[in-house]
Amino acid sequence: MGLMLSTISKKPFRSVKTKKMRILFLPKYSESGPSSRYRFYQYLELISRSGLSYKVAPLFDEKYVHRFYTTGKKSIILTVIGFINRFFIMITSWHYDLIVVEYELFPYMPGLFESLINLTGKKMILDFDDAVFVRYQNSSNPLIRFLLRKKIFRVVQLAQGVIVGNRYLYDEFISYNKNISLIPTVVSSKLYDSVVSGSGSDKFIIGWIGSLSTSRYLLPLCDIFRTFDKESFQLNLIGFDKRLRDQFEGINVEWIDWKRETEITEIKKFSVGIMPLDDDLWSRGKCGFKIIQYMACRVPVIASPVGVNSEIIEDGINGFLASDPDEWRERIRYFISNREVAKKMGNSAYEKFVRNYSLERNYLKYLDVIGLSRD
Repeated sequence: MGLMLSTISKKPFRSVKTKKMRILFLPKYSESGPSSRYRFYQYLELISRSGLSYKVAPLFDEKYVHRFYTTGKKSIILTVIGFINRFFIMITSWHYDLIVVEYELFPYMPGLFESLINLTGKKMILDFDDAVFVRYQNSSNPLIRFLLRKKIFRVVQLAQGVIVGNRYLYDEFISYNKNISLIPTVVSSKLYDSVVSGSGSDKFIIGWIGSLSTSRYLLPLCDIFRTFDKESFQLNLIGFDKRLRDQFEGINVEWIDWKRETEITEIKKFSVGIMPLDDDLWSRGKCGFKIIQYMACRVPVIASPVGVNSEIIEDGINGFLASDPDEWRERIRYFISNREVAKKMGNSAYEKFVRNYSLERNYLKYLDVIGLSRD
């Protein structure tokens, strides 16, 4: 059975409940950044209905996000501008009753401002959907490892509440802060249901959606794809790193640029969705978001049994877990040969999505955690 998704702290954080409460949201990215979009921005309309005053101030703006997600390169100038803007935002933070932060206030810097917020008595909630502490611990720079390897755990200690996207992060943080709530990264069933299903083609489509940084996880599957007849399936890759396309020679691939307006339509064309991962600390901290998107589109899944993947996927019911090349090959072959079963598993995947991983089922928990009533 999958993890019951609820607030699992015995003493969940509650801030002052007042209609005049002022909230400062500090996501890492503008709305174009996936983590910020689904962990922050999609809740704002719901918060607006409560009649509360809030301000959203991302660390990195649209220009930074566009450059980073299209080229993989970080702009030093835009980074400096982002840090300066956040510094001035922090000076005005005394205006707010609650500060909600994605990960940390200033990446690759000591947690000075988190400590100052704590000293002033301001309420602060941190939100994590990645094991960001691993980047510091595994940095190739010895100075970063020395100075920042414990930073995330220290700022977690300073917060009045912490929201995490999976059990792995909960287990990592629970000894540092008892007020931890587990809320998965979710999407709206209403939004996904409003999009018309795929093209209706007879092609069997194995699909993947991701980014430049996650494209590398697909490379070990290339030899497996080549063991199948080229005409037996089509591989649809959304948002894949163009620099790695030559690794797919001899495979029937459709390269699809990621666009917010079309991503749901494109996923609904998939016959099966895949999420391969390496079994390392960084991957264990992921929230299985690709899987949740597939399930919301009634698409069954094949994924590596890493981290939360093993909780979301019920093997043989809404998809399959695959640990090694032989299992990946057999799971793919099974779906290609049993398309009706794949559709049934896709329907089971959708039912579990609605129950556990939809915005509609989780937003009340989010509002409760940041101290808003359900009225």
